[in-house]
Amino acid sequence: MTQLDKDLNTFLEETFGNNHNVVIHGAHGYTSYGYTWLYDTKVSNHDVTKALSIVRLDAKPNVYEATAFVVGEHVTENEYLLDFEELKEWVLAHKDFLNS
Repeated sequence: MTQLDKDLNTFLEETFGNNHNVVIHGAHGYTSYGYTWLYDTKVSNHDVTKALSIVRLDAKPNVYEATAFVVGEHVTENEYLLDFEELKEWVLAHKDFLNS
């Protein structure tokens, strides 16, 4: 886990921890394309019908991929984010989605 992963986890817990589910998987398993998950975190509403997903794969280890989705369907296109400020901006821009 990188320092940016840790900083992002802290930010997500502080931003959503009391009102939403924050599930931090960290590094684990493989995607259907054979890539390793280096970072995998989901933030969902309590009903687990909507979520924000932020992942980092070994194919692009310095890039985070973020998307918002409802069960079974992406609501936004994948966005590729490089640093904490971009991640923070994306999270805050999509925060209200979980409450809508």
